[in-house]
Amino acid sequence: MADPPFFEHLIFENPLPLVIVLSVAAVAVLLVNRGRLSRRTVVGVGMLVALAGLSFAVSRWVQTDREQLMAAARRLVEHALADDLTAMGAMFDPIAVLKGPGGRVWVPAVMVFTTMQRVDQKYVLGTHKLRDLDAEIRCESHGLTLLKVTSVVGADASRPHRTVWELAWRRNEEGRWRIKEARWLKLDGLDPAIDLLP
Repeated sequence: MADPPFFEHLIFENPLPLVIVLSVAAVAVLLVNRGRLSRRTVVGVGMLVALAGLSFAVSRWVQTDREQLMAAARRLVEHALADDLTAMGAMFDPIAVLKGPGGRVWVPAVMVFTTMQRVDQKYVLGTHKLRDLDAEIRCESHGLTLLKVTSVVGADASRPHRTVWELAWRRNEEGRWRIKEARWLKLDGLDPAIDLLP
């Protein structure tokens, strides 16, 4: 995945480095001028502290497209854990397909929900944990997420399975992100086989 735009990431997604730099600058100005605090110094320090606070506040108010996409991917994992097939199905675009690691279509659009139901019946999900998540916005209405998930199937918690998924998303007219392509990249470090699907 490509890195997010630097300033967008620094200001809206992860303002902590900026807040730290501004706070350290405010403390440095105070230390350098501690014996002779002028009105100008106090105003300057106040502005640095205000900018630090504003940076943090703005990051909480504004959600970037990338953050929205990552939130949608987290919801998908939560729906899978809750065994909520209806909510999961609503996150898929009507033209969504499931592809294997090589990019070949394994499940066409008309069969995705039916396949999800058959998988749900065959494999009882014990736990489901998102290990890592990354996202990339390709253009205004298209994005990509990479999910690394650990799942326990059935009651055997001693043998968790690690999967890697690449999801291509499209934002619809209402502004909701929906999956247009799910690509299963890895199962326990190996390429998954189509015969694992019921």
